[in-house]
Amino acid sequence: MRITLESFRLLNPRVAQFERSTGGTPEISFQEVADVLGRCTSLCSMFSRYHYGLDDTYRTKLVNAITDQMVEEDRKRKRPLFPHRQHWQSITKLTLEAYRGGIYLTRVQKKIAGDFHRWTRHHEEAHRNVRSLLDEWDYELRCELGAWNRTQQEEGYR
Repeated sequence: MRITLESFRLLNPRVAQFERSTGGTPEISFQEVADVLGRCTSLCSMFSRYHYGLDDTYRTKLVNAITDQMVEEDRKRKRPLFPHRQHWQSITKLTLEAYRGGIYLTRVQKKIAGDFHRWTRHHEEAHRNVRSLLDEWDYELRCELGAWNRTQQEEGYR
């Protein structure tokens, strides 16, 4: 048996959500998922639980963590994109929801979804920066998942 990202949607440990195989045992156990997530960074793990596990309890933590990281990077710039943290938080919420839904929004849709008066190039750059960070975490997760699968194939599934 191989864990795929489709199976990764079972990140929540509630037993009722595990898919059952014909033998009546879960196709994927919570311990296996925890093993893969234990290899990732804490932010990647949080992102995985929110994005693939559909666990909305991580939304606020994730938005705050991303916003903190983006504000810190923005302040290192010679000319910051936004003067206030609130702007970054709005962009982060917008980007996180669009990323989770696999939706690419137009400028007008981004303006409306983010409740902005207008969508500028600064907003677009901030949106790209947040999306890039989410892509990095997704890549990290996929790499760890691939490494876990290779290990299981070499050692045999337990």
